[in-house]
Amino acid sequence: MSYINNVLHITTDDNRELTGKLLVFDRHMNIVLSDVVETRVVGGQGKKTAGGASSAVERKLGLVLLRGEHVVSLRADKATAATDSVVGTGLPKGTGTVKKHTAEKRPRAE
Repeated sequence: MSYINNVLHITTDDNRELTGKLLVFDRHMNIVLSDVVETRVVGGQGKKTAGGASSAVERKLGLVLLRGEHVVSLRADKATAATDSVVGTGLPKGTGTVKKHTAEKRPRAE
């Protein structure tokens, strides 16, 4: 099953989590994600918030190229079946009907 155009949650070696739609990857696990949101924990290792707990900070990054050597783990949201969309476009399938259009014949330019 292909995970292209599905949402991935990737944990990096500096404990950040990147969540975005998978566009492409290669054999080195370099990954390109779109609509990425980065989440990192603030308040760990001695720093505590007012309530004494750590908090998560999010920021929107957009399009990201993540080098494979920084990937610690990844998980995918429930993958959509390939039959639910047109392969490679992420667009929903159509009805499969073709409308016949009649083209007007134009005189040839000489």
